[in-house]
Amino acid sequence: MEWTQDAEGTDRYSDTTEIVFFPKILSIEPNESRVVRVGIKSVPVTAERTFRLFIEKIPSPNPEPLPPGVRVAVNVRFALPIFVKSPVHQARGEIASAAVARGQLLLVLKNAGNEHFRMDDGIELTGRDAQGTEVFARKLDERYLLAGSTKRYTTAIPRDVCAQLATLEVAAKTAQFTLSRRLDVSRASCE
Repeated sequence: MEWTQDAEGTDRYSDTTEIVFFPKILSIEPNESRVVRVGIKSVPVTAERTFRLFIEKIPSPNPEPLPPGVRVAVNVRFALPIFVKSPVHQARGEIASAAVARGQLLLVLKNAGNEHFRMDDGIELTGRDAQGTEVFARKLDERYLLAGSTKRYTTAIPRDVCAQLATLEVAAKTAQFTLSRRLDVSRASCE
């Protein structure tokens, strides 16, 4: 599937014939590994292209009739990310906006480059009081922001904690760079 992100940063998948892979069906025994070869029909010129190869277990048929009652079947499916890079790499991100209003952090991250970036440690939020003591910490679990995408985040800050805040630090570390911003927080921001 071709992998894109919409204006809100939500992952979107659409059918594609650009990716080819072999084998299409394979058997893997316990403790065994296999190689799947993946290729693309055309090379991107200006920006990275992103895909997901969905791999799933085909359930084996049960030769015996199942007894009556509750039944649970689990199928394993995972989405392998595929990144096809442009010949020219431009990793660039920015915090497009960040503000605390009505007790919520409103944050917008933008990938202004031509390739994805990955935030393995998520987005770290650290709030400090006027003396510099940490009174708030939260991690927003986030991984990928694709080339040209923008994502909005909203997270509530408990009212009693928000009233103690003097600053709120936002940090998103990638392999290529770190995005950070320090916000001054007033009582009016929390009401």
